[in-house]
Amino acid sequence: MTFLDEEDEYWDEVLGIMINEVELRNEYIQMPTSNVGMHQKIRDNPLFHPFKMMNAIGAIDGTHIPVVVRKNKQLRYRCRKGFTSQNMMVACSFDHQFLFVCTGWESSAADMRVLRWCCGSGGFTAPEVDSGYANTDRFLAPYRGERYHLSQFDGNARACRHRGPRDLYNHRHAQLRNVIEKAFGILKRRFKVLRQATPFPYKVQCRIALACCIIHNFIKRHQGNDMYFNMAMDPFSQDEQQEEPIPLVGIDDSRRGEALRGMITEQLWNNR
Repeated sequence: MTFLDEEDEYWDEVLGIMINEVELRNEYIQMPTSNVGMHQKIRDNPLFHPFKMMNAIGAIDGTHIPVVVRKNKQLRYRCRKGFTSQNMMVACSFDHQFLFVCTGWESSAADMRVLRWCCGSGGFTAPEVDSGYANTDRFLAPYRGERYHLSQFDGNARACRHRGPRDLYNHRHAQLRNVIEKAFGILKRRFKVLRQATPFPYKVQCRIALACCIIHNFIKRHQGNDMYFNMAMDPFSQDEQQEEPIPLVGIDDSRRGEALRGMITEQLWNNR
């Protein structure tokens, strides 16, 4: 046995204890129950009142974690930035805690494909989403063809002026969804292992990413805001180019989603 093999064994054992044996994953990464009240970020801010109609609980997005894979798999795992990575999909609450984590998907997998797999395999119900996901009555996405990233609304007064109902909706949606970009920033600043690939078996690399999310929630729940949670984050540092959503939703789901989004958009515009 080589030293690296022995190190792999220890990693796998420790990660197995964290994720399986003591059920830390079930305790610290969980979706809120149906009787949880509206989060104060929406409840106490009149800018977001129309989002009460869908009882928004957080945001969902994917992030790329560098990984080492075999040469014959590198093409599927190579992301647009040129390195091999896994597409880790998470749902995040408005206080930066991870509600759901899915690791292991290759970086070439479309966000909507990963989401559909999560919903089909684990009964996952997602909160606010970005434009990489299709719009349904459970997953409200922004309007395409309009401004969306926060950097597009910031700056001079002219940029801040909303051009119409959809533009206003996208701005409010981006303000709410930005919580997940901040959570990703905190996670990756805290754990260097998520910023550079590690020479472990792929299964171990995926477990490391999940374990980091568990520790992130543990710290948030028991310690509150430490130096990383309190660190000033660049709200635009995580802005990425929007991807075309893959239409994997049913017609009825899409229609209900459009109707709900339309009602929220109308209320936002009328109450501005």
